[in-house]
Amino acid sequence: MRIVLDPNVLISAALSSKGPSAQILAEARDASFELVACPALIDELARVLRRERFRSYLSIEDSIRYVEAVARLATSVANRRRFPRRRVTATMITSSPCSALLLTCSFPATRT
Repeated sequence: MRIVLDPNVLISAALSSKGPSAQILAEARDASFELVACPALIDELARVLRRERFRSYLSIEDSIRYVEAVARLATSVANRRRFPRRRVTATMITSSPCSALLLTCSFPATRT
């Protein structure tokens, strides 16, 4: 199963090693499912974790290492601007309303 996680889920997992978000990421590390991310999602994760309000949880260096680890763990798919015409089933686990960023990563694409 291929799954795209909302950046908020990944951020929550970075801030706390306990809780549902950390458990979901642990499942990806254990290969229970294939984590999928597009460059825009990884960029959003990095941008948000650079914010000053996260310094009490993670140093800049730890944030960079975390983003790099997520990028290595995830199967990278190209950013998509157009949706395929055929029907696609995607599983989404998100802590925020459905966003275009998640949808751009949810459809099959070539690995980058």
